[in-house]
Amino acid sequence: MRLNIRMLIYILSTSLITFSLGNGYISFSYRTKAIIDARSITDAYAAKYANLIKAALDRDFGISRGMAHSMLAIENSKTANKEAIQIEIMKDLLNANPSYIAAFLQWDLSDCKTGYTKTHRRRFIFTVKTG
Repeated sequence: MRLNIRMLIYILSTSLITFSLGNGYISFSYRTKAIIDARSITDAYAAKYANLIKAALDRDFGISRGMAHSMLAIENSKTANKEAIQIEIMKDLLNANPSYIAAFLQWDLSDCKTGYTKTHRRRFIFTVKTG
């Protein structure tokens, strides 16, 4: 073989090995960095959407707590038409919150009727949004 061809083969093989090692190192380094970046982005999105879900649930639980307190105040009052008032409040709740499709209220009669001695009897009101 001629000297030119041998030199060309040695130079090309050395260059190819050096290029392959450098490319492998860079690929491995960026792969590790890409995995770390992907995990941090995933954690950020998870935290963002967890906060959004928490805010929505806190809002709904706040509405539920407010409804519970108002229904209890009505139940403890001396008003004669308690059930009609409670139904109207529940209808207003459904109209004010488009994401709600129904509301349910349940009372244990031993808690809300004086003189009721049995243990398991309930009164409930169920309202559903129509249309």
